[in-house]
Amino acid sequence: MTINWVGRGRTNSWFDANNWLPIGGAGARLPGPNDNVCISNQTPDITVGYANNTTTKIKSIETHEGVDVSAGELDVSDASAPSQSSDLTLAGGRLGGKGHVTITGAFGFTAGPLVGTGGTLVGGNVTVSVGGAGAKFLLRDLTVAGTLSWTGGDVRTGQGVVIRNDGVVAIDHSAATGLLFTAGGAVPTFVNAGSLVKKAGTGPTTLGIPVVNAGSIDAQVGLLRMPRLTNAGSGHVRVESGAVMDVTGPVTQAGAVTLLGKSQLSRAPTSSRPGERRCSRPAG
Repeated sequence: MTINWVGRGRTNSWFDANNWLPIGGAGARLPGPNDNVCISNQTPDITVGYANNTTTKIKSIETHEGVDVSAGELDVSDASAPSQSSDLTLAGGRLGGKGHVTITGAFGFTAGPLVGTGGTLVGGNVTVSVGGAGAKFLLRDLTVAGTLSWTGGDVRTGQGVVIRNDGVVAIDHSAATGLLFTAGGAVPTFVNAGSLVKKAGTGPTTLGIPVVNAGSIDAQVGLLRMPRLTNAGSGHVRVESGAVMDVTGPVTQAGAVTLLGKSQLSRAPTSSRPGERRCSRPAG
């Protein structure tokens, strides 16, 4: 059943039953496990607040307004029904379930877990902002087709998730920050088919999971560290003057490497294809 946002409550709270009306239903009620949730365009624009410490299970969601999940858990359960959100903020609550969710507008990730067996897709021309000191957990697959801007705050991951970048991941933070494998389960993987850039901020960045690069990695400033790197034939690793890229474990090298000025690429023993040129010393 589809349940629509009608906005007749006193506030824009998800938990005000007067804001909802099922199609063909008997009256106002909150969304439930058999519902496809629809929040159409509103005039003026609104942000629906999900701020109660409770779990709501729904089949799918399509929203053209903002949703701010600051407490509790919103579970999208139907893996066969596409879900989308035009403007999502995760600020202490949880987004979970086995349903796949596409972000078509802005996505702010300041605290809380992304969990479940479903995936989250950040669409093209969409910006994800990851920052703040709040605890952040990435425990569901994430694909970035737009831009992810990481300005600070550790992100903890695990459970064998795949983080895939087909767009731009831009790192800019002043304090030591990491993507840390601390949440148990199988080792996650970061697959970069787009552009990964440490572009500003002097704080060291640790990508604490294996990185497979088929796009470009550009360490422009500071320190970029990872435990394992596979640089595929289409991959390009570039370390700018004054920057350091440190691979603490194995490197499989088949792509291009560019070291500029007083840059440094330090790494553990490397495997590569016969006849391949390899760089292992700082340029200077």
